[in-house]
Amino acid sequence: PERCPSVTAPELRDSAQASVDWFVRNQEPDGTWLYLYDADDDTVAPEYNAVRHAGVTMGLYQAAAAGLSGALRSADRGTEWALDALLRRDRWAAVEYLGEVPTGASALLAAGLAYRAQATGDARYDGVLRRLGRFIVAQTESTGAVLADYDPESRAPVAGEYSDYYTGEAYWALALLHRA
Repeated sequence: PERCPSVTAPELRDSAQASVDWFVRNQEPDGTWLYLYDADDDTVAPEYNAVRHAGVTMGLYQAAAAGLSGALRSADRGTEWALDALLRRDRWAAVEYLGEVPTGASALLAAGLAYRAQATGDARYDGVLRRLGRFIVAQTESTGAVLADYDPESRAPVAGEYSDYYTGEAYWALALLHRA
C-alpha cells in the first residue's frame, strides 16, 4: 500500500465493472468461463475447475448486489451450469465435475446463491440452498474441520483430506445461509 496510488470510489467502481465485463465477454454458451489461456500459443487449455467456477459465480452475484451491469445475467448462466452438475443424495446436493465433488465448489455456490437471494429477493433457489447447506454440514467433522471431498463411488466423504480454503468457505456459506 505504501507504493500504491490513491484511488477514488468511482475509479474502484469502474475497475470492478471492467472485471465484470471481462467475465461477460469470456463466458461460453454453456455458462462456463475462460479458465486457462496460453497467449504465446493462442490456445485455450481443456482443463476446468468447478471450485473456481463457483467462486466466479459468487463474485458476480456480489457485483450484481452492488449494481454492476451484466453481473446478474452472467452469474445466473454460471449457476445453470453448476445446477446441471449437481450430485443429489438423500436430502443434500453438491457440485460434481468429472467425478470429483469438492466441498469448496458447493460452499461457494451456496454463498453466491445466498447473495443472489439477498440482493434480488428471489426465492427460486431456496431449495437448492438448503440442499447445499446439508451437504456442507455432512462434510463437517465433529471437530469442526471440513472434509475436502466426497467420493461419489463409495458414497461417502473422503476421510482425512482437507483443504486450506474449504473450511473457511464452508463456514462463510453456512453463515450466509443462516442469514438468508
